Amino acid sequence: MDLKRKFARASALAALTLASLMSTAHAAELIKVRLGMLPIIPLAPVFLGKEQGYFEEEGIDIEMRMFQGGPEITAAVISDDIDYGFSSTISPLLAFAQGAPLRIVAANENADDAVVTGILGKKDTAIKGLKDLEGKRVAVNALKAILELVVREGVQRDRGDPNKVVFVEAPFPQMGALLTSGQVDAVVNVEPFIMMMVENDAKVIENAFLVIKDGPMGIWFSTERRAKDRDMLERFRRVIKKSNIYARNHPDEVRRIIQTYTRISPEAAQKIALPAWTPDLDAQTIQHQIDMLERHKFLRKAFAANDILVE
Repeated sequence: MDLKRKFARASALAALTLASLMSTAHAAELIKVRLGMLPIIPLAPVFLGKEQGYFEEEGIDIEMRMFQGGPEITAAVISDDIDYGFSSTISPLLAFAQGAPLRIVAANENADDAVVTGILGKKDTAIKGLKDLEGKRVAVNALKAILELVVREGVQRDRGDPNKVVFVEAPFPQMGALLTSGQVDAVVNVEPFIMMMVENDAKVIENAFLVIKDGPMGIWFSTERRAKDRDMLERFRRVIKKSNIYARNHPDEVRRIIQTYTRISPEAAQKIALPAWTPDLDAQTIQHQIDMLERHKFLRKAFAANDILVE
């Protein structure tokens, strides 16, 4: 082998070694962050944020773990099985009131006119309004959580007795079958399952979240101890805000990405209503939900929203 070829080979080997070292060093710089999530439309920003490289830009290597509902995610945060959890506000608020050291750290989406969470019945149901849910069996994804709360609040506002509603716990994907078989009279479901149910044998009776319009529906939370790591917290918050804004401004990208982690069809993905993603937390709207929890006896006593929020 002549000198020129030896030099070229040595140079190539050196370049390969350097690239490998740089890749290893880069991987070592990334900090693993475990996220508790649900396979639902509102979490599209996280998938888009990962795809856009937002997490990596902040030195974060995310591990997504899927759960059934907010109470399960809340338990995982408390036990330190995950670092940050996604949920409605309700499960973390209830746990906090019972002494769990939790903190709400970022917003995900707000309620608006789009039916991304709906109360559904069969197409021929006699249920016309929320008062008609008295004495009926209503499926929710978790008991003593956000969907039960909005039904109770809605029935009461419609001058009904929420204590006469029978709540049944069921995963979102199974609600359509429960309704069709008559095991429940109504369900509270989310997209993309609303679209699937409407295409089958169901209709939307009410936009569930209009009951608490302008309130935060989805939030991110962690333990008090983890929230004290301000460097990581601010990195995480920047990614979530940036991802939420990206999702809000790129609905076509949302409709594409949701097909990768839900069972939604390409046709349904183009039709479904999308959430109102937001970059900001609002103490006033969270306080409104705390007061509702007390009113419906989920809480014995209300507390100040600022006690659980991290500025």
